[in-house]
Amino acid sequence: MRCKCKNCNNTIFSDEIDWRNPQCPYCNQPPSPEWSGRVINGFQIIGELGRGNNGIVFWACEVWRERPVALKILEGERAADKSYVERFMAEAKAAARLSHPNIIKAIDAGLSNDGVYYFAMELVDGPTIEEKIESGGALPL
Repeated sequence: MRCKCKNCNNTIFSDEIDWRNPQCPYCNQPPSPEWSGRVINGFQIIGELGRGNNGIVFWACEVWRERPVALKILEGERAADKSYVERFMAEAKAAARLSHPNIIKAIDAGLSNDGVYYFAMELVDGPTIEEKIESGGALPL
């Protein structure tokens, strides 16, 4: 797994970082300053993986199991908008109802004690779809 450090823009790989003390090995700063190290309902954030319409996805660690997860957070104006919150939670519920080898596994979702909507899911290591297409062209049907 990898993420980009928001401070120095270096790529950080999973074997270069200690999830108990998430600091960039290049600049010794938290890779996502506003979120790194924060624990949300038992999931400690390590670094940012990406941003989308429905939130920010972080590389995190489920503390008690010591396993990596993807943790999606709904923040800012979106978290204050009831329709976005409903869609965000509907996505988590839909994922939880599905079970297939080609679909990520939902782990947990909800509203943390400090008011953060979150969705924890299986973390799949590998290239992004964008990287896959750039390196090899269109994917076969």
